[in-house]
Formats: sequence, C-alpha cells, structure tokens
Amino acid sequence: MKDGQVVSCSPHEITKAPLHYNQHGAATTASEEKETATMRTSPEQLAFLVQFLHSPECTERSSYKTADCKGKKRSWLSDILAGGTQPVLHLKHNKEKLFSMYHKKCEETGEKPIGRTLFYNGLTAANFHQLTEMAGLCNICAESGAENFDCLNKLAEKLELHWLQNNKGQCPIFNIKERAKSLKGYLLGDFSNHLKNHDECASHCMEWCLSDKPQCGDDHINNCLNCNERWLIVEDLRNTVDQLNCLSEDKDTLKSEIGIIEDNLSKYISHLIRGKYQRDCYMKEVANLEPGPAIGVSDYMMKLMFRRLYEPQKYRFGKKRSFCSWCDVSLQGGKGRAHIDRIP
Repeated sequence: MKDGQVVSCSPHEITKAPLHYNQHGAATTASEEKETATMRTSPEQLAFLVQFLHSPECTERSSYKTADCKGKKRSWLSDILAGGTQPVLHLKHNKEKLFSMYHKKCEETGEKPIGRTLFYNGLTAANFHQLTEMAGLCNICAESGAENFDCLNKLAEKLELHWLQNNKGQCPIFNIKERAKSLKGYLLGDFSNHLKNHDECASHCMEWCLSDKPQCGDDHINNCLNCNERWLIVEDLRNTVDQLNCLSEDKDTLKSEIGIIEDNLSKYISHLIRGKYQRDCYMKEVANLEPGPAIGVSDYMMKLMFRRLYEPQKYRFGKKRSFCSWCDVSLQGGKGRAHIDRIP
C-alpha cells in the first residue's frame, strides 16, 4: 500500500528488496553515484588493457561521434575512463576475437590477462560499437563483395553437381565454400590492419596497389598466404571445370562465370585498399589541423541518413547523394574562403 493505493510488485522486485535494503537502507532510492566494480586487477593490468583496446588493430576512433556512458549505458571500463560522454570506438572484431588477440598479446608481453567475462562486460558501454554498425553497404561492397561471394558459393554447388553427374570420385573443390568463407572473413577483418603505405608484401603495399608507377617498384619479397587464397580459389575452380566430362559450350559458360567472379573480387579488394588509404589521409589531415582556422570538417565516411535506411545504395535513389565518399572538406575562417581537398 502507498498513500492508500495498491502498488503492483513483481516477484523479481520482491526478491531484490532485501538486497536494496542492505545497500541503500529502508525507504530510500538507489544512489545515482557510480558503482565501484569489485575487481582483482592491478593498475598495470588496466593500463595494458586500455592501451590494447585503443590500438589501431582493435578499434577505430570516430572523428565526430560521442556516446553517453551513464546509467545502463556504462560499464566498469567506461568508469575507469572518467565516464560521462566519451568518443565512440568502433570495434574491428567481435568480442571473442578481441579477447583472443588480447590473451595472445598478454602472453607475448608477459602481462597477466583479466578474465573473459570481465573483458566482455567492459565492452558493454555505449561508446563501443561494432564496426559493421557504422553504415550500410555501398554499391561496390554489396555487388562486388557480399553478392559476389554468394555467386561463388552457388557456382561451387553447380560444379559439384556437374561432377557427381559426369565424373567419378570426389570433387576437387569439396571444401571451396569453407575457403571462401575464410577469405571473406579475412578481407573484412585483418586485411585492413596489414595494409601499409609501403610494405615488403605486394598485397599489403597500398603504394604498389594504387599507383601506376609506384616508388617502391616491383621489389616485394614477402607473400601473404591469406591474400594468395583469392587466386588459388579461382585457379582451383578453373582446373575443376577443365576436368569435367561435359560439352565445351558448358565449360565456356562456367569459365565466363568464374571470370566475372574474379573481376568482382579484384574490384572489391581494390575498394578496400582505396578506402583504407582515404581514411589514413583523412586522419592525417585532421591530426595536423591547427586551432583556430578550421570552422568545420566533413568526414567522407559520415552518413547523413537515418539508421533505418542503412542498406545497399542501389535500392534507394536518394541515398546515393546523401554522403560524400571521396573528399575531405574543411572551411577555413579568417580568410573568407572554402578549402576542398580531394583524396584519390
């Protein structure tokens, strides 16, 4: 009873009542002060974890987004970082992958890692976002990326069916789908972390991939097995077609499909490399901005639309003109002019 009125109370609230009484006393409300997490962690462990999560291999700091890390949107990790409003950090991997990387890093450096549950709970704060939530797929990512891998899987199924009908023994590409899935995961995850302006591996050297006349020339002594898988998969598909006991016209049709998949795969990888190069150039320009002259900065990755519209651009006409995907714009004050730099 409260002021002569019957107040509903759930069984869960009845169960929590003794705990509330012990923590806050009778006839009181819960304090809005930050709760102190009981953790058996040293300051060195916490400092190492914060440094790890802020590294480029794990997260990407948003240049314009912030998140309110209060109440239910907070975690023990956000409390350590002063709580309140904090910059959004886009996670480049899922939590399981990040914890595996963290544990491996601890083994390499001799640091004592924290537990898996504590690690996961720290990433529940509102400022930690999955990188896939930043925006919808652009046309190239949708058509040459996701849809192209679907076409590869369908072609693999078609080749296996041809093999069962016309050939004997096990099909040579029985595991092609698993290999394609691993390649797709690599391109979406670790590939961008390996890209550098200059690298001894040609697949990781942005200068060599994007320039007609790279300064580094053709001297690249290293190879990446994960990157080489893109050519090995296409080569195995073609070899399987050559071994099929079918009409030459059918083989030509299958080979043309393989050629389309190969071209789209090259286009998609080039798009990823170009995006990484643009992002590096943009962050370099932002880092070198001097206080005062810059009035505003437009991020080429900024999406000026509602989250409900995040989808492949080809499905919505207006969306194609709702963001700037190739330039870095800064308005210069004092001189009364606008300065626009195009990033190739």
